[in-house]
Amino acid sequence: MQRDLLSVGARPLACFALLRCAKTSPHHQEALQGFNHYATHTHTQNLGCESGFSVGFTHNVLVNAFCVGLVPLEHQVKASAKAGGYLWYLGGW
Repeated sequence: MQRDLLSVGARPLACFALLRCAKTSPHHQEALQGFNHYATHTHTQNLGCESGFSVGFTHNVLVNAFCVGLVPLEHQVKASAKAGGYLWYLGGW
């Protein structure tokens, strides 16, 4: 997330993570600690890490995260897509 912001010339300011899984485990704790560690070492304000548990996430874990940044207007980049070209579809199971 922070690399996306850096790639457009923005300065990352704050991050947040949300983790949903079936039950707590050592891997769950490692994931939350890893996010905190990343935010600390990139000098980004960590707004929090939230976790929740539900049997609905037994086979699939849900991870949502965001990072907000600031870019000076003089460094703002604009682009638009043109009609035509190729349509790419990537998918899998």
